[in-house]
Amino acid sequence: MNKDRLEMDEREWGVSEEPPLIWSHRPSGGAVSSFISHPSSFSFPSRPSLRRRSYILILVLGFTAVVTALGWAYLTEHSTVMPEAVNRYGGVRAQYLAESGVGIASHFLMYPPTTVGGCDYWHGATGIAVDSTNDYTDVTVAQDATNSDTFTITAVGVAKNPDSSIRGKHTVTAKVIRPAQNKVKIPYALLGDASLMSGGSFEVPSSVNVYGNVHANGGQLWGYGWCNGAVTATDWLCWMSCGGSGPPTSVTGWVSSYSLPSFSAANYASYTVNGNTYTAFAYSDSNIDATKSATLNAALDATMATNPGRIVTRSGNLSLNNGTVVNATLVITGNCQLNGDTVQLTAVQDYPALVIIGNLVAQKDNTTTTVVGSLYVSTVIMDNNKNGTRLNVTGACILKRGFNLLKSTGSYNFTWDCARATFWDFANASTGLAPITYLSWQEN
Repeated sequence: MNKDRLEMDEREWGVSEEPPLIWSHRPSGGAVSSFISHPSSFSFPSRPSLRRRSYILILVLGFTAVVTALGWAYLTEHSTVMPEAVNRYGGVRAQYLAESGVGIASHFLMYPPTTVGGCDYWHGATGIAVDSTNDYTDVTVAQDATNSDTFTITAVGVAKNPDSSIRGKHTVTAKVIRPAQNKVKIPYALLGDASLMSGGSFEVPSSVNVYGNVHANGGQLWGYGWCNGAVTATDWLCWMSCGGSGPPTSVTGWVSSYSLPSFSAANYASYTVNGNTYTAFAYSDSNIDATKSATLNAALDATMATNPGRIVTRSGNLSLNNGTVVNATLVITGNCQLNGDTVQLTAVQDYPALVIIGNLVAQKDNTTTTVVGSLYVSTVIMDNNKNGTRLNVTGACILKRGFNLLKSTGSYNFTWDCARATFWDFANASTGLAPITYLSWQEN
């Protein structure tokens, strides 16, 4: 009976947390008496308890939660690595594009493209690609209002995604100083030196038309011709009251003297541009006509590497006969004789068209000479008592001793053009351009 009772109690202990009290019988003094006993006073076979299994479950769940949290944190952190890397790459590339834009502008300020005029500068461009991608840079260049060699460059670099959406954008603003080039820019359509003339006066005859400014250095100016620009002299001057017309935009005397550039045939025979020395073409004939000018142009084409200015020197007088068309700078040590119905001289940009260490003289009636580029005459322009002399100059005319015109039937037209009035100053040797100077640099 007791054994059955104990087996029943064991089964109950697996259900109830506190085992029940048990009635038991124990002999005492030869008699059987009953007493209440707690099951703990008995020994049973060892088994895992429910409490121990609960602890293990809690540990497993806790460990799982920790691992899950760590995994989630890892995924959360590394899920942004790729977008951040792409964004950073786009930002850095946009920065490099903007810096490249500043570099391009700096180069074109020092070495303008052929599409830029002689007195202009490269103003920038949009959508400039630096490689085969669809990334680009937009560049703008603005010249300072007071200093013509100071510029502000703004470059915006744009980096794109493969779908052409913008990934990064960066802006660089730089203020730079372009080194002064070894050039002279004559601000006058007609420039005379009165100090070398009889009576210290420079006269503009009635057959002279000036489309630009007129200036007389070192003395008085007497104007009888036509002018639509400013008329100035370092001494007293007379224009409208002397019979001149236009009217000029202003007439001002007693102004500062203008420093005349120096011209020498030797400086053109061997000339230096940006540190490189070149040799002019020596012309031996005493005249040029249609056939000879074609041969001369072909020879100049073949020697562009050694004579990029297409300079031609002539020792002695040179007659420009009918049909002469020369794309060059003619430097004549002697008189230039106008002897053709139609003659045209066109200079390379940044070079004068005609340098005469002597006189410019008409040799026959009704000659027409067109000069595209600046003209320098060391003595006088004279019609030599010939009728119908027509001279058209685009650029600047520097006339050391004025006009000697005996006939009123001629026409002498001087049209100022900034690009054509700007040319290399070979009297002052050039050692090449200095580096461009950066005054400030801002990025955003």
